[in-house]
Amino acid sequence: MDKVQIYNVTKVSKANKKYRVKWKVNARHHTRAFATKARAETFKKALDKALDAGAIFSADNGEPADWSKGRKSFAKIVQEYSEAHWDNWGQRHKKDIKDNLGLAMYQFLTSTGQSRYTRAQTKEFVKKYLVVETPPKNLTAHEEAELEKFMKATYPVGDLTPPTLQKIINRLGKRENNVNISLSPVTQKNRKQALNAVLEFAYINGDLQKNPFKKVKLKKFTTKAVNPREVLTPEQCRELQAELNGLKDLGPQVSQLAGILWLAGLRPSEAVALQKKHFNITKNSSFIEVAQASVTVGTELGDEIVVGSKKVKTSTTLKQLKARAEGEIRTVPINSELRKQLVPYLKGFKDDDFVFPLWTFSRTWVVDSQNKKVKKKNGTGYLWTINKVVDKTRPMMTDTIHSYMNKTSFKPIKPYSLRHTNASILIYSGLNIVEIANRLGHSVQVCQSVYLHLLNTNNPFDTSREDGFLKS
Repeated sequence: MDKVQIYNVTKVSKANKKYRVKWKVNARHHTRAFATKARAETFKKALDKALDAGAIFSADNGEPADWSKGRKSFAKIVQEYSEAHWDNWGQRHKKDIKDNLGLAMYQFLTSTGQSRYTRAQTKEFVKKYLVVETPPKNLTAHEEAELEKFMKATYPVGDLTPPTLQKIINRLGKRENNVNISLSPVTQKNRKQALNAVLEFAYINGDLQKNPFKKVKLKKFTTKAVNPREVLTPEQCRELQAELNGLKDLGPQVSQLAGILWLAGLRPSEAVALQKKHFNITKNSSFIEVAQASVTVGTELGDEIVVGSKKVKTSTTLKQLKARAEGEIRTVPINSELRKQLVPYLKGFKDDDFVFPLWTFSRTWVVDSQNKKVKKKNGTGYLWTINKVVDKTRPMMTDTIHSYMNKTSFKPIKPYSLRHTNASILIYSGLNIVEIANRLGHSVQVCQSVYLHLLNTNNPFDTSREDGFLKS
């Protein structure tokens, strides 16, 4: 019988993968390195479990011999992965995982050439049964039979070869309705990360001897620099605000929100999540405390709020700031132009009110004295009125910003273009790259790759310094 000894997780401070699991099989030492302590502990527990079960350990790599079998299907691995990580995911991340793994699952099914499931059916199965907090219970006999068929339809992860995985990854990088058009680098990256995370989970838990993802050639993406043509000038931004202010309903609100985007540089999701308490406007100093962001996730994963005496699921959720620690805020100064806009706008809001609240519209039929619907004069239909309700307990959806901007002469324009304008203003004002990165909520590296080239775009052949020197 093999003599196996497994040691506790250790930490090597200078290494990239700091956490090590060491064990010994018949006097031969083996080591695995991990980036996080949690992954190292999970791998150690898997070794301990195999040892307790009397598994035979390989003389070559020191791992239990049956780890190479990969008996579980990809669908089962996805279900176990979701159950293990569910509590650590935010609501927006849960939505992204459901979408990305739903598409990955479809590619797994079609790669076998035997799938009877459509893309829509596959995504629905993944959302309903696989990427969930706990495996579904109390299913009908028909649902259990269908789920069992689906789970078996994807072949065992142990049979997944690098060439097959390469084809799946390549297809995930294309549009669903047109394989000749590639998706954005960010979307491709997110899909690959979701797939790799599942396979790495299978490897750590002993369902794979190796992660085939590491044998696949991946296209490297660099952070895309802002196109100077997308950057509006301050004069254009003021014109845009004026046009928005003249639109009906939410026009004035979106106008003020646009002002915050180009004069303070907030992300659209951060701006719609602002509450009155996040503004500090005094004679001596004025600033915004950016503490949260609002993202659309659908009613399934949206926040639950109380309306009257009923609990209602919203289609949005509040989350912490991008690339920030839990509870950390970002302080953004308010310049004089933005201050003049905000002082009158914020009047009438309470501290906990969202200053860009959600508007809901409903239709009511016009009825006569006998409670019958009144026909239009031309007889083509019935008369109705629009009811507008402003809910200051819920933030505006970011899609609203885009739809109102497209009603202006600046169409097509993206809300993010106004944030780019703020970045250019900070650069031309002489702020150093560290200050600009802090204002925008970027790392210095990302800020340099995205915005710094704007300096050269403004005047690529500036010889004023040389001319001044030669004249002296």
